[in-house]
Amino acid sequence: MFNAEDKRVGSSDKTRQYDLPLHQDEGTGFLIVLVGLMAFLSTIVLSFSFTLNTVMDGWSEGLENKITLEIPAKIDEDTLRSSSELKKIQASIIEKMSQSDIIKTITPVEEKKLQTLVQSWLGQSTFIDDLPMPSLISMELHESSPEALNAISTSLRAIDKHTLIDTHETWLDDLLKLTRSMQSGILAIVLVIALTTVAAIAGAMKSQIEIHRNDVELLHLMGARDQYITNQFVRHASILSLTGAFAGLVSALCIMALIGFVFKDQDYGFLPKAAIHWDDISVLCLLPLIICGISAGSARYTVMQVLQRMP
Repeated sequence: MFNAEDKRVGSSDKTRQYDLPLHQDEGTGFLIVLVGLMAFLSTIVLSFSFTLNTVMDGWSEGLENKITLEIPAKIDEDTLRSSSELKKIQASIIEKMSQSDIIKTITPVEEKKLQTLVQSWLGQSTFIDDLPMPSLISMELHESSPEALNAISTSLRAIDKHTLIDTHETWLDDLLKLTRSMQSGILAIVLVIALTTVAAIAGAMKSQIEIHRNDVELLHLMGARDQYITNQFVRHASILSLTGAFAGLVSALCIMALIGFVFKDQDYGFLPKAAIHWDDISVLCLLPLIICGISAGSARYTVMQVLQRMP
């Protein structure tokens, strides 16, 4: 019924890219933009996740085996210690604690630095100088153990019973819990983006099959298998998604680079420097391939399901 040329469907020559004119469809540009937007959002969200991990790692490493001693200026409602009295107690603590084998380093926190930390919360204000500021001592231990903390507490009570020990564990644990919650939210957002991409590709493939239904049926009559026709759509979806995902990735990286350049000299006091490492960037660069794979899988499944229902 068909000659040899007609039976060559499925083995196109090098100059023919498609047996179906999929690249001429009007929705091609919209699909590229949609996938690009998904890639852009994924890159931004994952970058935030990586930066959050960097900040938390900086906090954890910076506070490992470290404690802070607080000599309060205000003991009760009626008792307020002077600055000179606080400095005297601070000097006594440093002198005695320096002789301990438990302590690796002991450093007084300068009053100016303490005011800077307060200003990072309250902003520039004239009444900061009038606040009853405590005296702080930063200590690094050889090993932060309950025995070491008990020994330090005993020594402090002999000097000043009102001095407090802050091991940073309570608020650091709260921050870690908050970080885990935010990471779970980020994972949920990425999953929603992935599902949206799957739905968008599936819808686009169904629409294109309807647009080219006559051509698809003709290919069937000419002996083309479902697998060959499916490959046409999968290849088309892969090219579009890879193009859009790459554009979205580049746009997101450019914006992040601009933000990093603008805020590179900002100092936020107690906050660790937020940064994204090259290892994280290499993971982000895999996003176009991942999105392309998701799109190809979605297109293959959708087209095969539709073709199997066709007569």
